[in-house]
Amino acid sequence: MVEINTLVVAASCTSESSSKTVELPRVSSKDFHARRGTIVGLRNVVIKLTDCTPMLDKITLSVSGLADEDLPSMFKNTASSQESAIGVGLIFMDSKRKVQFNPDGSVTKTYKPDAQNNAVMDFIAGYIATRDEVIPGTFKSYVTMRYDYE
Repeated sequence: MVEINTLVVAASCTSESSSKTVELPRVSSKDFHARRGTIVGLRNVVIKLTDCTPMLDKITLSVSGLADEDLPSMFKNTASSQESAIGVGLIFMDSKRKVQFNPDGSVTKTYKPDAQNNAVMDFIAGYIATRDEVIPGTFKSYVTMRYDYE
């Protein structure tokens, strides 16, 4: 008789932290040139996943958040003060600018862990004019990342 004991675990990775704060650069309302869709103040964002389960084939990422009322494909400025910027939202895309994530979570991107069972995800975040007129003020936005492991 042979007795075999094992434990079946769910595939996963360890995130460097449960949350990350990214400071976008200060910009002037004039930088938007009074034109909806103008993108300024881009900043690189790097998310590192480590200790991924060996034999993990892929990680599918989806991003979600609150949609801007004027440009629903962009993330909303959630700054709550009366001095918050108006007419500006957040654009969030992969570092090659080929995949632009939408607040509704409908856009995904797939990553493959490297030989050391880590995955590095590079993104770009920035401001986007959601109206022709941008009124200066404070800015804050949130994106939620969901990882599906296969």
